[in-house]
Amino acid sequence: MMLRRLLCGIWLALGAMPAMAAVRVDFPQVADSRIDYGVEQLKKAASAASRLRVRVTLDPPMTTGTAESYRLRVDGDAVSIIGHDAAGAMYGMLDLAQRLKGGRTLPAELDVTEKPSLSLRGTCILLMKLGTYDYAITPDGFPFFYDKTLWREYLDFLAENRFNYIAFWNGHPFDYFVKLAKYPEAQRGMEAGLLERNHQMLMWLGQEAKKRNIWLMFQFYNIHTSVYFQKAHQLPAWNPKPTPLLADYTAYCIERFVAEFPAVGLYICPGEALKLEYTDSWINDVIFPAVKRSGKNPPIMIRAWGIDLDHMRKVAGNYRPLYTERKFNVEMIASTEIDPENADWARVTGNHVVNIHCVGNLEPFRWSPPAYIQKIVRNSLRVGATGLHLYPRKAWRWPYGCDRLPQPELQWRRDWMWFEAWGRYAWNADRAPKDEQEFWIGRLAVQYGAAAAPHVLAYHENIADVLPAIQRLIWLGNDNHTVVSAGILLDQLERAGGVPFLPLPELVRIPEWLEGLRNGTHFDRQTPEDLMAAKLAEADRASREAAAAAAAATSSGADARALATDAQAVALVARFYLDKLRAARARARGDQGGFVAQMRSSLDDFRQLTKLTASTYESLSDVPAWNPVQFKPDICPYHWSDILPYMEREFARISKAR
Repeated sequence: MMLRRLLCGIWLALGAMPAMAAVRVDFPQVADSRIDYGVEQLKKAASAASRLRVRVTLDPPMTTGTAESYRLRVDGDAVSIIGHDAAGAMYGMLDLAQRLKGGRTLPAELDVTEKPSLSLRGTCILLMKLGTYDYAITPDGFPFFYDKTLWREYLDFLAENRFNYIAFWNGHPFDYFVKLAKYPEAQRGMEAGLLERNHQMLMWLGQEAKKRNIWLMFQFYNIHTSVYFQKAHQLPAWNPKPTPLLADYTAYCIERFVAEFPAVGLYICPGEALKLEYTDSWINDVIFPAVKRSGKNPPIMIRAWGIDLDHMRKVAGNYRPLYTERKFNVEMIASTEIDPENADWARVTGNHVVNIHCVGNLEPFRWSPPAYIQKIVRNSLRVGATGLHLYPRKAWRWPYGCDRLPQPELQWRRDWMWFEAWGRYAWNADRAPKDEQEFWIGRLAVQYGAAAAPHVLAYHENIADVLPAIQRLIWLGNDNHTVVSAGILLDQLERAGGVPFLPLPELVRIPEWLEGLRNGTHFDRQTPEDLMAAKLAEADRASREAAAAAAAATSSGADARALATDAQAVALVARFYLDKLRAARARARGDQGGFVAQMRSSLDDFRQLTKLTASTYESLSDVPAWNPVQFKPDICPYHWSDILPYMEREFARISKAR
């Protein structure tokens, strides 16, 4: 029967006492776990509410006309939710549940229609260890994967914020979940019973995710194999060229995997091993046919990593639904402006996911400015994005962070605002500034108390562009091996050309500025020193707001105090760069005394930063540093205290040379 002919009804008669609440569900034509989940969440929220009559229907021809959309209407005690599909009905019920939480009452009249700005809205979880993509999935390696209580909490959190997929990253995940009768050597060496346990766990997780309208997308690299298959066939970890064995093995793995599990899609990384010339034929002739043979039609994403546009165009049109994916500002947030090449990729299939990657330049601080994030999503939509892929703040150590705490804190609790802001604008980026101001102050009042809320929001909005501005001005590296809060050596600063893919017409780039200082050139554009002075002023304002929030907080006091110390740390980072730029200016002008004085000031800034963070963070980054110095993998994770000796040696050389 066509969906437009399906009708479902849910009536909730709620008495004064929660125990007296009665629920009758009449849903004869549709059995969908998303409806059941929405009812369950609505019952939890509405148990203490006044008497309501709620009717939920499916009506595909509704005026919104898009997947996952819904209409919520309130007329006195009567509430109706019309979902375009089961997902829309679920989101409508979650919307109503949110409005009823905490005993809140509904307005006498309400008429809201919602539809998503982005059709794919997801987060990621690494089933990899730092430096190793091809990692066996075991309880010892990834204990969180087997924790059902943890999963329920996280999945509920994602559903509430309207994320609809999780991307699992692993070099080659298939062998660890489904039996491969044709290639038993690919699983020879697994602990007895582990395959069955993994299979059961992923089956359970797929079902739990599906009822919350969440896909499980498995990212894999090409051509990679299981660690056991490598050993059996004496293969390297990364294979740059297809062979008949690799093609048959990979296709078999994918076919079995996709056929076996519900709500599972694929997220293809054509690299990092496969040579460019083979990428399109490998995807067209091996991966796509394997998925089609599975009898399923899941979404597939292809990363712009190891494949170029010419080869990607040879893939487009051979499978649907097919998404491309590209990073927003490589692995950083350097601006609200998107890397313009995303527009070219978005045109390939008409479905394009923007990836907010490791954002190394924000490490490791709390950063969740709503207005800034909203601009990023809007600019992504402007170039044709239809999806978001969001990294957590500490991807390599999921599910915990690097704060010094008596007990490790789950990332979606620590960085709740990061996830909520991205989820909010991925769902609807077209929200008025005044409404958003009111929304976030209300949300932050729940978290910190009414007096603290405006200060917390002001902290986030003032801190928003400090670290991104440093990144776009400096841009030593394009990946998460470079963290701007780790500092920079003077010679590196003087060579730093800034973000390569965004025009900065209002700003003089550092090499041009220094050359102009040597030649006596006057600039009518903003200089690097001007920019950094402005960003330090923003960081100082943010620090004052965070201190006020910490003093006023009536709940989540420890978190409010952490915001205050983060603000101090970011201000010290900005001051360090400003003093170092002033040192570069003095050297360019031949002012040796000023040069040494400013270098001493920058070193003092870094010492203060190291001292401050010694009590707040056990590490700065989980990825081996390439700047300001290149660390070996064994110096990882690393802290500012590991960088400080290099800053001191730099100053010692300068002082000695004087």
